[in-house]
Amino acid sequence: MTNKGTGDIPASNFDDAVTESSKSKRINIFLQNVTKTVVLFFSWCCLGLYAEVLGPSLQTYINVTGTNSEEISRCFSMRELGMFFGSLVGAFFADRFVRYRNLTMAVTLILGAITIGAVPFCLDVMSLSATFFFSGFAHGSMTANGNPLLNSIWLEKSGGPFNFMHAGYGVGAAIAPGLLAPYTYSDVRHLANGSTVNTTLIHLHIPYYIVAGLCCFVAFLFCFFNFCHPKKKRSTDNSILKTDGCDEISSYLDELTVDDASPRPIKKTPRWWQAVVSQSKVILYIVFPTFLLFGALVGNERVFSKFIFVFANEGPARLSKDDCLLLTGVYWIVFAIARVITVPVSLIIPLPILFAIQLVGAWAMALGLYLGPSTRVAYLAFTVCFGLFKSPLFPTGLGLISTATPITGVIVFFVNLGSSLGASGLQALAGAILHRIGVHVFPLLVMASGAVLIFIGAALIATTQLYKKRHGSPSDMSVKVKPNEENEMTSQSA
Repeated sequence: MTNKGTGDIPASNFDDAVTESSKSKRINIFLQNVTKTVVLFFSWCCLGLYAEVLGPSLQTYINVTGTNSEEISRCFSMRELGMFFGSLVGAFFADRFVRYRNLTMAVTLILGAITIGAVPFCLDVMSLSATFFFSGFAHGSMTANGNPLLNSIWLEKSGGPFNFMHAGYGVGAAIAPGLLAPYTYSDVRHLANGSTVNTTLIHLHIPYYIVAGLCCFVAFLFCFFNFCHPKKKRSTDNSILKTDGCDEISSYLDELTVDDASPRPIKKTPRWWQAVVSQSKVILYIVFPTFLLFGALVGNERVFSKFIFVFANEGPARLSKDDCLLLTGVYWIVFAIARVITVPVSLIIPLPILFAIQLVGAWAMALGLYLGPSTRVAYLAFTVCFGLFKSPLFPTGLGLISTATPITGVIVFFVNLGSSLGASGLQALAGAILHRIGVHVFPLLVMASGAVLIFIGAALIATTQLYKKRHGSPSDMSVKVKPNEENEMTSQSA
């Protein structure tokens, strides 16, 4: 025993104190990471709210602007175009100004709040298209920053948090119909031939302002993280993407840059070209099928979510406005739950097999919606099952890609590019077909795009497996090797 007066501390006590301090620090960091993840979940809830209040409001837009579903579909297409430009700008800021990602998230949420608050004042197609464009811009910028931000928090353990964060979109989308329901009303018009037309419309101002307020509140939380949370030390490495040391993707790209460096004097090369060269193999095997996949995937989902309300209300079943709102709400509730369920399921079933099951299941449910009876129960059953299979496709697709290569800024950009172009094109096409032929062909459109999705999904599964076979898995790539030893590299666990 050591006397208290000597001031000496036994080595065992010192080790215990260090261990306790280290454990306390890990707990604090974990709690901070959980808090940030929850706030990101809330941001995706806001994203689901201000993106999916648009679908049930379709008939109101038609009534206010005095147009038809084809014209309004073009407005929705402008939103997807804005998402493309937002993804481009957001990806640049996410990679170039890593330490300000929280601030960028706040700005995108505020822009989303402004645009959703401006929609009730849009009385013509031109103003509605412009507002939707900036709404899509906010959407694309937010996803381009939010996904890398979450990955920088959890690194290789991002699988579960990704599903949790993306489930927020479904939660927000599920709340949207219930938020609009108290403000719906029937507009009865008497035509010259003596007939009457009863249309379900929505008072947009109050529910849209509520959504805008929620977006501003979450934006304040991100501002708090940016200005009140201690900043990490600035990275001193000369990487392609100026990121901090916690970014696994950036570390991998730095290794590629260092290992491939020439002993001769290095000429100044544009950074964008360095990024493209370092990702050439990924672009060849992964990026192109990824672009096609997410174009078909998001386009198929947008067509279903935007037009299911109109199909149920004006199609063969002629469901009431309350039943249509219930149908839409249940779909988004299932949409959110399915992504949470997928987390433990993905630990049991290999991702390629799980992805294939989801692709075929979503197509089969669209087939059932077309061939099944036009009743309230049948519509509800097939919509629920469609949501169960369709919802996890997006995060499962990202997970499938991550088994072959890290999710880099290049890949995220092409995911958003495919999503915006696919959704824009398919929504415009669907609006034109439904207007000229009739809403009864809606299930056929979902089936056709679902069949294309199966084909592209099978191609992505094949290319990811081929890429892993030829170039190794991400765990192999994370092992730093010299260029002349590349072919002798053996697989190592992460």
